[in-house]
Formats: sequence, structure tokens, C-alpha cells
Amino acid sequence: MTAHILVVEDDEKISEVLQDCLVAAGYEVEVAHSAEAGSALLAQKTYNLLILDWQLPKATGLDLCSEVRSRGINTPVLFLTGMDSVVNKMAGLDSGADDYLTKPFALPEVLARVRALLRRPQALQYKPLSVGNLELDQRSKTVKLNGEPVKLHPQEFTVLELLMSNPGRVFSGEELLSRAWPTDSDATNEAVRTVILRIRKVVDIDSDNPIITTIKGFGYRLEV
Repeated sequence: MTAHILVVEDDEKISEVLQDCLVAAGYEVEVAHSAEAGSALLAQKTYNLLILDWQLPKATGLDLCSEVRSRGINTPVLFLTGMDSVVNKMAGLDSGADDYLTKPFALPEVLARVRALLRRPQALQYKPLSVGNLELDQRSKTVKLNGEPVKLHPQEFTVLELLMSNPGRVFSGEELLSRAWPTDSDATNEAVRTVILRIRKVVDIDSDNPIITTIKGFGYRLEV
């Protein structure tokens, strides 16, 4: 089975060289030029390897790597970047990256590191998010409660995914808006409250022990 690789690189010349090299080596490759575009692709497809640049428009590769890990995606991540200080390397690895290679790089070394990362057992690369009796599968976009499937609309799924990726963490309404409605400038906190209410109707079957709680004045939290 051919490995599917996502390259997130701002420099079009570098991304083109990487893509040509990886395709010639037999891999399927897609390219994104921003963290936002990379995140959108990751929400739609499953990849065997991510190659990230650090310096991207708006959000950094570091931000994207942290987001990937917070979403429960265990796909191997290789940083390929000009940020070459020891502090940078530590930050990249601490954000969840598996390997870190600095520019300028030699293509044979890139391929060697790609092969090494792809040797990781596939079973270790992904597992659904699970909190209590609630399970969310980011690949199939399905949710189960006590083993039974429940139906959520896409916006509801996105909000629940954020909460389940960070159980115990409080998300403000503004943060949920920026993460779940990134391109809708007309969305308001009322939209967040409405979606939270709809999610609760589906997953909070025990009113005495709600899965999602409102922290007055701060936001919403999924209970561990």
C-alpha cells in the first residue's frame, strides 16, 4: 500500500522539490502552503506522514503540530525547517513531532527519515478519541455513546471533537468560535450555545452526571 504524505510548506519552490522527490520515490503527496490549509486537509483525509515547515502564514507549523496531537492524530510528524537552534528543536519535538531536520537539507537524508518514520506500526498511528462511554472517530466522522452510534451535524461534531481532544479543559465561547467557525465572521456566542445545547441533548443521557458542563463566566468543559 502506497504511503500518503502531506507536506505543509510555505515556500512553493521547496514544496515542489519535496513533492517531486517523494513522488519519484513512490509516495502519494499532497501539499498545503499554510497551517490553515493543512488543518483543513487533515480534517478530511488520513495521512501516513506529515512534513511540516515551522514558518507558515498566520499560524506556525508548531501550532499545527500541537493541534494535530490535541485532536488525537498520532500520524508521524517530521519538521523540515530553517529554525535550527537547540531551543527550536526542543520546542518542535515537545509539540509532538517525531523528527526534526533543518534546512538546507539533502534529499537522500529526507527520504531516509521518511522511510524510518513510516516503519512505525500502523496500529500505533491512530485511535479514536474516547472519554468515558463516549467515543469519537475522527477518520469515519462518527460518534458512539455506550457503543451505540449517535448522529451529529458537522458543526456539532467539530465542537465535540475539540472538547474531547482536551478533556477537563475549559473552552471559552470565543475560542470555540475561532476554532469551529474559522471562516464565518457572522457567527456569535449564541451559535456556540445552540450547538452545545444540541450536543448535550444527544450525549448527556444522565442529567445528574453531565458530560459537558458550563463553567459560568468562563465557558464549557468536557468532564473526564
